[in-house]
Amino acid sequence: MGNKCSLYLVYGLSQSGKSTLIPQLYLNNKINTIIRDPPNYIELQAFKWNIWGKWWKQPVTTKFIFVADASNNTDKLDETKCFLEQLLKNSKLKQAKILIFINKIDMSTSLKISELKQILQAILVNNEYYFQECCALSGEGIQNGIS
Repeated sequence: MGNKCSLYLVYGLSQSGKSTLIPQLYLNNKINTIIRDPPNYIELQAFKWNIWGKWWKQPVTTKFIFVADASNNTDKLDETKCFLEQLLKNSKLKQAKILIFINKIDMSTSLKISELKQILQAILVNNEYYFQECCALSGEGIQNGIS
């Protein structure tokens, strides 16, 4: 059967935890994580871009990871919603499967997860999605999301 290559694109606002989460994906899942442009294809690839990254130049994918910051910052929450909305308007991602890591749940000032889910679910009507709470620093919840 040959090796199957899955492409996961990792999106999220700056400071949402992408750079911390990506090594955890590598450590917890024994996958090859590539953070570079142009991409290489190995077993499983994870790329990261901030909001202004040039993701549209990358290969079309059917699944991606979105990192949402659960820390109590309402400005970032509105920006996160707008960014995810803009991503999903792109024809390449309209029906993509989305794993949404709700990061920074370990912080004492974190938003209620149910509130964050409710806000983001409203814009995910055409996509298959899964929410996973996590702490990118400790790796808590990451394995559950990826499996």
